[in-house]
Amino acid sequence: MVAPAVNASLNAPAGIATDSSGNVYVADTGNAEFARLLRTARLRRSPAAVPQRRTGSGDNGEHFQTSYIGVDAAGNLYYDNYPSTVRKISTDGTVKTVAGGGRSSADGIQATTALISTQALTVDSAETIYVADYAGSSVRIRKIRGSGVITYRCRQRVLRGM
Repeated sequence: MVAPAVNASLNAPAGIATDSSGNVYVADTGNAEFARLLRTARLRRSPAAVPQRRTGSGDNGEHFQTSYIGVDAAGNLYYDNYPSTVRKISTDGTVKTVAGGGRSSADGIQATTALISTQALTVDSAETIYVADYAGSSVRIRKIRGSGVITYRCRQRVLRGM
């Protein structure tokens, strides 16, 4: 559906990202979908509109509430899938998990075997995904390359009570 963006009814929008064409993507958390605001000031709720708890194509995972999104140079949409995975919606509509769902917090492992708790994410022009990952008393910036290997970019201990 395409409608004028000024008439858009967003409900608890959370994440926001832009693509190389100037479109703006919004994680419309309350409506359980993604909205794309086109450069022409029109709103499209498709093809990346994904309701919560609906099985997707690809790896057949379920979609849950999302807050963090990123778009790569090819127009693929990446999002956190509450509580512990990062998923990709390809431009053809295929959905697959690219990180998380595992039990290991080790460095240099396949991203889909990693334990993550996404606090933010972004995608750079080389299609490398960066995830701010909260783990106990520290926040880690994790890097996921196209090979699917996840590594630490940096770690920072969180100070409480200050």
